[in-house]
Amino acid sequence: MAAARRAEIGMLVIHSAAEGVARVGAVDSNRVRLDLFDSAAVPIASQIWVDCAGTKRCQLDSQTRVYWQDRVMNHWRAGRIVGGGPDEYFVRPPNAQFDIRVPEVDLRVRWDRPVTDPLEVLLAGAQETPYYRDSRLPVLRDLTAQRSACASVTAFPSSRIQIHAHQINVALKVLSDPVQRYLLADEVGLGKTIEAGFVIRQRFIDDRNAKVCVLAPEALRRQWREELLERFFIDDFPTGRLVVASHDEPDKWARYHDYDLVVVDEAHRLSGSGDHTASPYVELKDLCHSVPRLLLLSATPVLQRESTHLGLLHLLDPNVFSWDRAESFQQRLTVRRDLARAVFALDPLYPYLLPSAIDQVRRLLPADRRFEDLAREVISQLDGDGDLLQGATENDLAAFVAGLRGHVAETYRLHRRVLRNRRETVLKARLDDEGAVAPFDVTGRRPARLVALESAAQVRGRAIVESWQVQVRDHLLNTSAEDTLAYARVLAVMVARLGGPLGDLRDVLIWRVSADTQAKLNAGLTVRELEAIDRAPRLPFEADLVAALRDALDDDGLLEMVERLKPALLARRAVVFAGRGQLATTLATALRETGCRTVGEHTHAVGAEVAEKATLDWREHGGILICDASAEDGRNFQLADLAIHLRLPTNPNELEQRIGRVDRYGGSKPAAQLIFGDRRRTGLSSAWREMLTDGFHIFEQSISALQDTVDQGQDGIWIKALEEGVAGLIDAVPAVAEGLREELKTLTQLDVLEASYDSASPERDLPLALARNEVRVDAGAPLMKLLAGDDGFRFYLRESEVGKVSVQHGSRAPLLGPRLLARLLAAPDVSRTGWTDRWQALKHGGRIFRVGNPLVDAVAEILAMDDRGMASAHWRVDPTWSLDPLAYFGFDFLVETDLAPALAAAQVRGLDSKSELRRRGDRAFGPFHRRIWIPSNETTAEEDVSVLRWLDAPYRANAHDVNLNSERIADLYRLFGGVDSFESSTREVEAIARKELHRVTDLLTRTASSSAVLMEELAVVAAQAAARRLAASLLVDDESAAIDYELGSALVRGIEGPSVRLVAITCLVRSSKPWGAA
Repeated sequence: MAAARRAEIGMLVIHSAAEGVARVGAVDSNRVRLDLFDSAAVPIASQIWVDCAGTKRCQLDSQTRVYWQDRVMNHWRAGRIVGGGPDEYFVRPPNAQFDIRVPEVDLRVRWDRPVTDPLEVLLAGAQETPYYRDSRLPVLRDLTAQRSACASVTAFPSSRIQIHAHQINVALKVLSDPVQRYLLADEVGLGKTIEAGFVIRQRFIDDRNAKVCVLAPEALRRQWREELLERFFIDDFPTGRLVVASHDEPDKWARYHDYDLVVVDEAHRLSGSGDHTASPYVELKDLCHSVPRLLLLSATPVLQRESTHLGLLHLLDPNVFSWDRAESFQQRLTVRRDLARAVFALDPLYPYLLPSAIDQVRRLLPADRRFEDLAREVISQLDGDGDLLQGATENDLAAFVAGLRGHVAETYRLHRRVLRNRRETVLKARLDDEGAVAPFDVTGRRPARLVALESAAQVRGRAIVESWQVQVRDHLLNTSAEDTLAYARVLAVMVARLGGPLGDLRDVLIWRVSADTQAKLNAGLTVRELEAIDRAPRLPFEADLVAALRDALDDDGLLEMVERLKPALLARRAVVFAGRGQLATTLATALRETGCRTVGEHTHAVGAEVAEKATLDWREHGGILICDASAEDGRNFQLADLAIHLRLPTNPNELEQRIGRVDRYGGSKPAAQLIFGDRRRTGLSSAWREMLTDGFHIFEQSISALQDTVDQGQDGIWIKALEEGVAGLIDAVPAVAEGLREELKTLTQLDVLEASYDSASPERDLPLALARNEVRVDAGAPLMKLLAGDDGFRFYLRESEVGKVSVQHGSRAPLLGPRLLARLLAAPDVSRTGWTDRWQALKHGGRIFRVGNPLVDAVAEILAMDDRGMASAHWRVDPTWSLDPLAYFGFDFLVETDLAPALAAAQVRGLDSKSELRRRGDRAFGPFHRRIWIPSNETTAEEDVSVLRWLDAPYRANAHDVNLNSERIADLYRLFGGVDSFESSTREVEAIARKELHRVTDLLTRTASSSAVLMEELAVVAAQAAARRLAASLLVDDESAAIDYELGSALVRGIEGPSVRLVAITCLVRSSKPWGAA
């Protein structure tokens, strides 16, 4: 920076209010007017008045692109700084071997905005070698293709994820909405974390200084951090702020009230207490209502518990879903249940029942014209007896019924911003014919096999618990005490510690009898378990049981488990679940003492850091991982080929969480499952195993959708076990199984109204477009060539043996001005290492060089702002050409939705939604590049394929290709009769090219097709909005549909009149002779 000096007219300065280097245009006392330069056509693009004190004279660095007006030729010229300054600089024109001295007062520097018109670069004589064009334009086209494929949701291609349609569509729905407040209610295992990860990454891409808070259960915080770092690369944004806060610390949530986005994982846990005036719901409500963007994640069926669902919807929209109207909300849910059952009855497998089912639905709905139209389509497939008409097919009928069900579900959902994918629908989704989109697979479950334990410790532990159960039952019968539930819960605590060594069971009873703190810690008692133990009055005989356990020798229990586990060492990856207490730690130590070196430990005792390392080693190298309860919530163990349950939790939902660690997303086979326990059917632990296996069927299918029902029935099961013992528990198995089957049917019916349906609109299939873009052979190649090439940025690429690339600042001077170079170097170091191949990134880990990566986005910004490569002119020999030299003009256009109408509509609504509208526009009408060649003596585009191939061939500096630089450009001007005639001809040809673009690309038809699709979707939105306004008994409507309709209508206008922007121009002279000989 030059020394301080009073600002003078013509001085080049910088100021915080100016976008780039400005020129002082006027001075008035202590204020100066700063003029910002765009191009020869717009020499003063903007003027701002600022205080002199904030301006600093700018010393232009080498390679800075500058412009000045040639006073002799009376036209603008361009060049690059090579030395001098600040009063006078040495400037080198393009392709010249000499420098020109130019006073500072005559120089202009482009402001830091994209080049608006490359034509002016050519007319200013600022064109450079076509090598620059050939290195830059392929990258520009590739980046546009990526943007089109992802509809400008650049978090999709830049995240390390498989492309799954349901996840892409959910995130796209959220990110295309100006109001980003959603409840993501996918069933368990479908990837809500992935959907939220897309939204989080996109928030940081849109605003690198954004602040995001994730509220998660304490046990899941580490997994959230890992996922966001390893899949979504949040460290790409060092100036942003990400906090993964705990559910357990509501007193700290107020510090996140000014954040840009809040994500609440397992949100039902915080809103399910039923008391909306108590903590933590009060703190959660204050947080959610203070932020502009909110994602609530919950797999709980949305109609199962009214207070929980109202609590969640109130967080999204307190005006529409008020606690003051809780009674009317419950009444609506009652009506909705009737509607859900009626819609569920719309089954194409029973066509003869469809007319009556449609009538039943109709009676529950307000006047709904679209429902009537869709219902007529269904009935049109049937004859008077309800059979299929001749010519109608079962597939046609199923499609019409699906359309009718989808309309009712989408129109009458409680809130339009509740998105729910069902596991069954996702797993059965039809794949594309090309096989580009990856199928969504889960590992699944296999029935568990029993490994019998017969040690003395096993027998003694079973006898102690059963003795306790009998004596407590007799006590309750003899005293008529009303503590049955309290004692039933204590029984469950003890059964959960049965199996193998007696230490954990002994510690439970010691805590109960003598409140020994160390015993409490050793037994791993939870807050809920401690409450259960404290509420049941202590009985005299329990001290005798403690004494009996103190005297018991249980070494054989541990030794037996070690022996039974040795075959598991043959598995590639085995995970052993030991439950709460010291069993996991004791067993891991014992296995190591036998000489086993592949034992990892994931327990509270070793701590989070050691547990994390053990898990990573297990994933990478295999072995056996011994786990206590610390690993049963939030961990991903789907790589396991063997899962062993040493003890079974006495709450089926906890066992579901445990099994869910191995039954997760992935293409591997289901893990084999083993249960260690009694072979006898006469013990409580074996009866409980039978309940889990034959009552809940938990080892064969997920019960996550039934978690509330399971919790509600839990106490009843253990009361029966306390009162009737083993026989009572076994007798209850059929009733539990039947009850769960009925509840699942009910939930399936209720879910009909809340599950998300694919839109009937034939809009672009974005997941397929993303997948197709990834299978392109040259993906990433143009970018790497630009970064490292002699005619590119001249960076150094270090490639590993497996193909991972690191982009480094090399020894050669980059062909970039300092301000543009600073943008490239501002990309964090971690963002500069990655893969050009997505599949390699998925396999080995690491970033992907796609739009959304800070390095790639910096390249995109540079290509938009640096005019090098935007204009070129060269002479090319065609031996087949027999006429006089003829100039061809190649115009590279970018065609995209014009956002101006939609932005104006959003402004009326007070919405700042440019990014969201760009995504909606790109989804409806994908942006594209097209080059149009116009011979200077014609008024139509060149369409001869062989000629186009010749024109598009890369530039090669030889006798056939010669760059028309500043020393040779006069020959080009002479072909047109001089500079002025060249300029006027070039402008005329550009106008022709714009017209021909419409003809050659059939742009009118393309835009009409895209706008028609969007208009069809808007018609559906309008019909749904009209129906919702009349459906007061079913829902409370808001203005979201009206806003969607207004913005969508404006986007239609922007599609019908798209933006057509020139991004590059080439002038090529076709001649039969080399330059200089013509």
